[in-house]
Amino acid sequence: MNKTKSFLVVAGVSLALAFTLSCSSDDGGGSTTGGGDSSSGNAVATIFCQTASACVAVSAEACLDLGGTKVNSCETVPPSSTSIGNEGSSSSADVQGGSSSSVDDGSSSSIGGQGSSSSVGTNGGDHFNPNINYGSLTDSRDSKTYRTVVIGTQTWMAENLNFNANDSKCYGEGAQAEVNDGIYKTLTEAEWKAYCATYGRLYSWATAMALNPSCNENECIDLIQTPHHGICPTGWHIPSQAEWDELATTVGGTGDGGNLGSGTFLKAASGWDAHDTYGNGTDNYGFSAIPSGFLNNEEGSFSNVGRYGAWWGSLEQGTYGYLRRAATSSDRLYWNGWTKTKYLLSVRCVKDSN
Repeated sequence: MNKTKSFLVVAGVSLALAFTLSCSSDDGGGSTTGGGDSSSGNAVATIFCQTASACVAVSAEACLDLGGTKVNSCETVPPSSTSIGNEGSSSSADVQGGSSSSVDDGSSSSIGGQGSSSSVGTNGGDHFNPNINYGSLTDSRDSKTYRTVVIGTQTWMAENLNFNANDSKCYGEGAQAEVNDGIYKTLTEAEWKAYCATYGRLYSWATAMALNPSCNENECIDLIQTPHHGICPTGWHIPSQAEWDELATTVGGTGDGGNLGSGTFLKAASGWDAHDTYGNGTDNYGFSAIPSGFLNNEEGSFSNVGRYGAWWGSLEQGTYGYLRRAATSSDRLYWNGWTKTKYLLSVRCVKDSN
């Protein structure tokens, strides 16, 4: 009886502290263009938390304090899942001046199939649109093959880049990773490689641009070319703001830069966390945007897989690099400026026009 009382007291105190210290998720500090996500109040949702001695309903933070694990209910505890992908070997390469070549054979092969995005395979899961005829791109640097898709007059990678370069990481590689709302853990090598197989790698802005790391701290706008190939395979480049805007408006987005509604049309039809209004997209055009999360260097942890997808653009201003971002809580494709030294984000390449 005394042990039970002590446990309940600890859980109660932890829950109270969680409510007192509650805050909304980091939306990527820095200047924002075109608006940001509207956050939902200050209430903290409770979860079912299984500890060594009991199962209780507490906040995610309190569950962490108790050394517990989030479960679906307090009646049964689901088995731990380890979805391991076949990433294939890839050697670390210096992005500065590295040669690469690619082939877009334009082949029309229907790839994908709806289903759970937790099914991990080489260069992707089951989140692709089965009704789209995808082309392909092979990166000669590591022989990885990516799906490509024609949208309007543009040809885009339909997957995030997964080239292993200096200052790039898989989600969960070398730091704590959020695996559920507020629940962080240290991933095994097999686990973070599985994330890479589905979500691609995360890159600093300078690495994505194939520039010196000092460009994360300093303005290097004079080094940005048009188009700017950056870390993309030969014949492909980092999308500019104008190219992101063209994509957003082509798929039916409205407002400034086509941000309104375009997030829904570009998000994959599976893999996004549930939301009352939004969540998964319709993926009408086969862009198949997935919520790959990001690394926050200041906090020293990975977070927001399942909720956010963010892709670098070639624009920068001072200490800010600009990106496009989709969220499970919105239908928009936001254009944001985030601190370059702070984040590692995903990369999508677009094909050169000539």
